[in-house]
Amino acid sequence: MSSERRHSVPIVRVRWKQYKSYRGAKGREVILYLHEWDGKPFYWGKTSVSFGQKGKKTGRYGSGYRHWIEGCLRHGGRLYIGKPEEPLPEGVILDDVEHALIRKHKPTIRPRKRKRQLELQVVNVGQKPPWLPRSY
Repeated sequence: MSSERRHSVPIVRVRWKQYKSYRGAKGREVILYLHEWDGKPFYWGKTSVSFGQKGKKTGRYGSGYRHWIEGCLRHGGRLYIGKPEEPLPEGVILDDVEHALIRKHKPTIRPRKRKRQLELQVVNVGQKPPWLPRSY
């Protein structure tokens, strides 16, 4: 047996669903989200706890963002929420999946730079945007 170890790329499967209202989307936990505008990624995000639940700590969008999200949806934006299959592969965290999506599909809103760049294979299933490939 060779002393070289074969490097295997972790695979993460994400099930996407399009939401047409804040009300339908709120309460989701451990998710990725995509705000799409004009058929392009506008903003990628993630939340490890609850998406818009009162009284719960949220990763990004608390209930105060309800009007912003609903306004975007009324004016042509789309909201997709992706739920990674659990458990994530060993050593992979939700941030890694978010940043793999950002690297591959650059959003209009520039994300913060991240030092850790874990190589992942992301498999997208469900109600995903047409431009988002099944796998890469």
